[in-house]
Amino acid sequence: MNTNGVLNGKKILLMTDDGIVADNVQKSLAPHGALLFHDSTPKEAIGNALAKNPDLVIYDERMPAYCGLKPLSVIKRARPKSKVLFLARNGTPLRSMDVTAQGVSFTIQSDSSPQQIYNAVKHCLAIASVPRNESKAE
Repeated sequence: MNTNGVLNGKKILLMTDDGIVADNVQKSLAPHGALLFHDSTPKEAIGNALAKNPDLVIYDERMPAYCGLKPLSVIKRARPKSKVLFLARNGTPLRSMDVTAQGVSFTIQSDSSPQQIYNAVKHCLAIASVPRNESKAE
């Protein structure tokens, strides 16, 4: 286990009901010291997102138990600054634009390699750690 990496001690919530996706994400993150919480029902996922305050939420697009983006919108309303990695099944740019409007930080294919998932998670966490200097337009 790499205890010096950027993922060491980071809390990551995986929202999926697909065992293959869950195994792939686990293989991607566990060796790097991430604390992975996996929930396969909306109620569990929303509860953990609110109680455990994860550094990143990984949301699998095609989950019958989740009814689309509804649980994600609940989490984003309660925790607007939450960073979200969206695992897309179809990968169309239009879909990516759709979910960006829902507050998603980054989108990759759900069948991405463990290295691609790891890189996407690092990217999302880096976005989360960069302070924004936003000024109001006059």
